[in-house]
Amino acid sequence: MSVTTIPRRSDPVPEFRTALAERVVKWFYTPSSVFIVLLAIVAFADGESPVGVAVRLLLGCFLLLMAAGLLWVAWVRGPKLGVIADADGILVQTWLRTQRFAWPELSGFTVDQGAVFVLCANGSRVMAPGLGTTRFARSGRTFEMAEELNALLASRTSISRS
Repeated sequence: MSVTTIPRRSDPVPEFRTALAERVVKWFYTPSSVFIVLLAIVAFADGESPVGVAVRLLLGCFLLLMAAGLLWVAWVRGPKLGVIADADGILVQTWLRTQRFAWPELSGFTVDQGAVFVLCANGSRVMAPGLGTTRFARSGRTFEMAEELNALLASRTSISRS
């Protein structure tokens, strides 16, 4: 339930993430992947008819691709979920892509139904997964992260106006 702040360069760059979100993803998706691989092994078992062999081969390949996708989410993208703030703006890392926003493009951060959203100056909202869940919202930590990000935004926009 703590925010991890890891300096990546000589100047500290705040990263807003929750360790629980990363652990839940790894502990849920990794056993699921193993189960799917076992299903694929069963699918690759010998079949009698040529149609049966083709169907089993397709099913096995599909299951292996699904397992690889789950492992990719759990071990490659899952740990990166969150927001990284630097001097130029923020980097919002979601399940499938990473978006960059400059400080002037942002109007704030808000919590809606337990999730933190980035509010853009053009009126759009982008969810920042990995920053909160309904459980965190009840404990107040999600709101604290949104307030920290809003304070950081206020300090960066006041610097850019000067």
